[in-house]
Amino acid sequence: MSQSKPFNMLKELIQQACVKAINSLLTVSQNGISEPKIYHFDCSALEDFNHIDIRKVEPYQKDFEELSAINGPVLYYFEIASNHTGTEIRDAFEHYKKTMSSKATPAIKRGVDPASNILYVGKVKRSFWGRVIQHLGFYKVDRTQGLQLFYWGKSIGLKVNLFVYPFPEEMVEYMEIIEREVASKLKPILGKH
Repeated sequence: MSQSKPFNMLKELIQQACVKAINSLLTVSQNGISEPKIYHFDCSALEDFNHIDIRKVEPYQKDFEELSAINGPVLYYFEIASNHTGTEIRDAFEHYKKTMSSKATPAIKRGVDPASNILYVGKVKRSFWGRVIQHLGFYKVDRTQGLQLFYWGKSIGLKVNLFVYPFPEEMVEYMEIIEREVASKLKPILGKH
């Protein structure tokens, strides 16, 4: 029984897609990635920027100018820089999630390591600065998921460091794989991968 023409065409397309993926992954594997850009946020100092563009306000203006220049795919994580335990973080976050006016937030992992100092691991394909605004809690659409740090991190005086790793454009379709692997090793308190 001979193979059909559509099967052979699909087989070839799959092989081409795999070669493309391998080449992209090998390039990053061999060349590595650039040093991270690191941004510091003291949630206790955040003001309500829901009606003011945080990108145009000091001390955030310079950071958002840099963040706006990052156009391609990004892997990032939030590290806890204050002396909060994973349990304290989880409790404050759960309390916020239960409020009637809460915005969409990531899932809380089961079996969190209370000693973890990684709050969240994420990836974006483009426009990373917008994702940062979502995580800070100032995105206008309440249903768009983010950490919403302003709403619960402010009250506990949470401080976080945001580590940003830009990737080459050809990696855009493979970021989910990398995010999942990194998250499995860093064991963030929030977000399911």
